[in-house]
Amino acid sequence: MIENFLAKSDYFENITLDVIYEDEKKMYLVFAKNDKKEEMGYINFSLNPQLQRTWLWRIETYEPFQHQGVATALLSFMESESISRRYFCIEGKYLPTNEYAKPFYEKFGYDIDYEGYSEFIWKSLYKQKIIPFTKIPFQPSENELQEKPPEL
Repeated sequence: MIENFLAKSDYFENITLDVIYEDEKKMYLVFAKNDKKEEMGYINFSLNPQLQRTWLWRIETYEPFQHQGVATALLSFMESESISRRYFCIEGKYLPTNEYAKPFYEKFGYDIDYEGYSEFIWKSLYKQKIIPFTKIPFQPSENELQEKPPEL
């Protein structure tokens, strides 16, 4: 199942988020694309119904689009999905060799603990005052409606 939503950043008026659900909406793969339909990055996360927690597997912004709000849009989408499903804890890991990861997660209120070869991150969403991402369904333009879909 695929859904599309819009996000914004200071650099991009519209970021299209192509959301792919697997396992009855427990596993998410979300691609961020610009107006030219170029992939700018992605996030992969899963929801654990037994623990009511979200696990962040990976978030990546491709080189030419880094530091332009793409990762922020993706992380905000994940947090919003977690809150809307009443999953108020997010956990994950990242490699400490990624020099951008620690300041990025700290900027968004994640706590960081060292765990073996990686850094363990977590954030409680219980006291989140605002929902970080408002779902705006993607509406294709007239031109996009007339274009033929790509053959798979």
